[in-house]
Amino acid sequence: MIKKVLCINPNSSQYQALYYFTKKIHAAFLRLGYDCRLLDNDEHIIHHISDDPPDLLFCFNGALFVSPELFLCDIIKIPQISCLVDHPFAFAKLFKSPYVIVTSDDQASTKILHEHMFPPTVFMPHAVERELAPVPNSERIYDVVLLASYINFQGIKEFWKKNYPFWVCLALDDAIDLTLSDEQTTFVDAFRNAINKRIKLRSPNEKNDINLLEIFGQLELYIKGRERYDMLNAIEDAEVHIFGNADHASNWKGLLPHKKNLHYHDAVSYEESLKIMQQSKIVLNCGLKNKFGAHERIFAGLACEALVITHANPYLRTQFQEDKEICFYQYSQISQLNQKIKFYLENDAKREQVAKAGRLNVMAHHTWDHRIQQLMKDIAPYLEKIAQLKNEEKE
Repeated sequence: MIKKVLCINPNSSQYQALYYFTKKIHAAFLRLGYDCRLLDNDEHIIHHISDDPPDLLFCFNGALFVSPELFLCDIIKIPQISCLVDHPFAFAKLFKSPYVIVTSDDQASTKILHEHMFPPTVFMPHAVERELAPVPNSERIYDVVLLASYINFQGIKEFWKKNYPFWVCLALDDAIDLTLSDEQTTFVDAFRNAINKRIKLRSPNEKNDINLLEIFGQLELYIKGRERYDMLNAIEDAEVHIFGNADHASNWKGLLPHKKNLHYHDAVSYEESLKIMQQSKIVLNCGLKNKFGAHERIFAGLACEALVITHANPYLRTQFQEDKEICFYQYSQISQLNQKIKFYLENDAKREQVAKAGRLNVMAHHTWDHRIQQLMKDIAPYLEKIAQLKNEEKE
């Protein structure tokens, strides 16, 4: 039985998001009655563990290494939850440890790991802290907000042309088309389908030694960058405020020089982004890379009582009622996005009604407290296997 949990801060985190998540899930563990500590990932952590060993280690996006090939959990023989908020293909080393249990925020990724790589994986979507709320009587000064940096998706394609065989480039183009056009096909499945067809064009003397992990990373970046571009390009009327990396303004202006309704701001920390959502009428979310899951921005935006507009997917459709708790758009009909935004900005009462209902849904089903309760049920069979492994090693 799990009673004592150690939450470990990551070594680094873009926009401090993972530090924030770790702090909030630590607070949720405490509320639920666990003896839970929060420590930084540094050289002193081993002493803390040896003095007072926990029953479970928890961290976002990885696990604590003792050496390049060895995890701390393998030495102390304590189960480790690695909660992934990025695609699993970037964390192949985790799958070598018998003490690691992975959580993925996308059901499709969970299925892939179960079938091919790493059975101890459970689906755990993003969440929010239960205290996140709108600021009473606060003015919503931003009509539409997009929290997303510029990604040079055109440059990514040029990299493919220079570095990959032409049949791989054709497969990547096929995968892009399928990912963008089909609500349920992931970019991983799309590429796998495409490469099986295009490999017939390979030269007989050419080796089939493509780096799939690199290609998946490249393809994911392209999809993210392309969706952001197409979304902004589709919005004609509303004033959109975009928060991203320091040089993204010049890059976006180069791609979208005619868009006078776009306003560019530097990147902000995750905590600062929540304050921006509290001042926003509409929060846009780019969600094509997750076809069976959800980005934290969806839950955070609704918790702040902003209307969230996001790409629809089968998981989100089971969690939220369209135009009653959230607003969906389909990439294949992205030209309708402008009209959806215009409608909700012109109808304050309807927008506020949907946003309030969305917030009630999030608070009832999508806080870190809810995630922990479900997680402990889902990992129970894996904890039993780890306990059996420990007993066998003792013998």
